[in-house]
Parts: sequence; structure tokens; C-alpha cells
Amino acid sequence: MTRGFPMENLPGESRDHLHHRGLWFSYDDVNGVKFWENDPSYTKGRIGKIVTRDVKWKDGGILNATMDWRDPDGNALLVEDRDMIFSGDANREPLIFRITLTAAVDVTLGDTKEGAFASGW
Repeated sequence: MTRGFPMENLPGESRDHLHHRGLWFSYDDVNGVKFWENDPSYTKGRIGKIVTRDVKWKDGGILNATMDWRDPDGNALLVEDRDMIFSGDANREPLIFRITLTAAVDVTLGDTKEGAFASGW
């Protein structure tokens, strides 16, 4: 589902895009703040952080997380409520994401190709 880089170097694997780790949901331009490229080594532009505020298990194999999308000054622009639903059996392991974004202030999503759901493959 994901690649080893940048956590480990594997033969034949691409070594670009440090932010391509695991599965992630993000957007590159929220009120001019970049959330897509999330590696700490990135310094170009106004870079925000998605900060986990709360995590809890719910009945039915659901992991719920609440996260603030914060600008460089620490102000929340968006609040994300995410359910990750784990279900399956020995032959399949589906993972379903249910994501709700709520604006904490007036929000404009800029015109960019970098956004939504991705995997570091």
C-alpha cells in the first residue's frame, strides 16, 4: 500500500517527494497556506500543520480523530473530523475513510493540483 522511502531506502524505489508517506488527506492551498508538502525539511511558502487534537476508538472498529489545520501562526483554518473504519477478514482488509472538514474561519481553497487523498506509492 505504501513505499519504504523516506523511512528506509529500498532498491529500485523512487527517492523523490519526501512528503509521500503512507496514506494522507490534505490540500496545498488553504487561504494561501500549504498543507500538502508536510516534510519538516520543506521551507518554501507559508507552511501549515495538521495537528491531532483527539483520537478515540468507537464501536465497530472505527478510529476517530479530530485535527486542526493550523496556519504558521497557530490559528486553526479548518477542523477535520476523520473516521477510519477497519473491517475485513483473512482474505481482505478494507479501510474506509470518512472525512468532514469544517471551516474555523472564512476559507478559500486555491486552484492547485495538490490536494485530497493520496498514498506514498
